[in-house]
Formats: sequence, structure tokens, C-alpha cells
Amino acid sequence: MASINDYDNAASKIRQAGVVRSDGVLDTRELIRHAVLAASSHNTQPWKFQIQHETITILPDFTRRCPAVDPDDSHLFKSLGCAAENLVHAAAAQGFSADIRFDPDQNSVVVSMTADASAQATELYWAITRQKPMPLI
Repeated sequence: MASINDYDNAASKIRQAGVVRSDGVLDTRELIRHAVLAASSHNTQPWKFQIQHETITILPDFTRRCPAVDPDDSHLFKSLGCAAENLVHAAAAQGFSADIRFDPDQNSVVVSMTADASAQATELYWAITRQKPMPLI
């Protein structure tokens, strides 16, 4: 059984500061690590990720919906937007610009990245890992 120390260690690891890359290689695992730190309604993290080359699709995970407080899934879809925003900032820190579009056929957010010499880490990127987790009660 996991202990509070196991939780604290896992939370610390996922919240480690990012690394700025300039080698032109897109680290999708690092991008998703930043995306999952996004705000989500009731901290449900209602997303799934599909990776294809330099594109990450963020799909809604309806098994994590909260129909009592979000009957029309409005907050669920706003959470996808928050994850996409974190991806944009994480991509810039790796030297990539990101283009975001909504795919109505899959109800998903598609983030396509392109190498961009002018892209760089922003203060918002560094803020992603400085979030404080909620204390356990």
C-alpha cells in the first residue's frame, strides 16, 4: 500500500522544474508531464493523450467526468484547454512553436509543433512546476 511519503515523492518528481532544450528534438514525454499539471475541475484530470510525430492530441476522458457539478461537460473541456496551454509553453521551452485547433469530430484538442528558433521558455513555463499541491486533509 502506498504511503503519504510515496505520494509526496511522486508529486515532487512530476513537479520538478523543466529543462530548456535547444537540440531540435521534441521530448513529448516532457511536454505531457507539463500538460498533466494543468488545472482541471475537481482535479479529475479528464484527458488522454495521443502522440503522432510532432502532434499531440488531447482527448476527453469521459470516465472522469463529474455530471453532478458539470452536467454539460463545460469544465471538462476547459480542462483540455488548460492542458493545451501548458503544452504550448512547454513546447516553446524546447524551441518549438505550437498551433492549437479543436477537432469537432473527436471532441479533441490537437496541438501541432514546429521547430522555431525564436521560441523560448517564458515565465509562464517556469510557473507550471511552481504550483503548490493541495494539502491532504
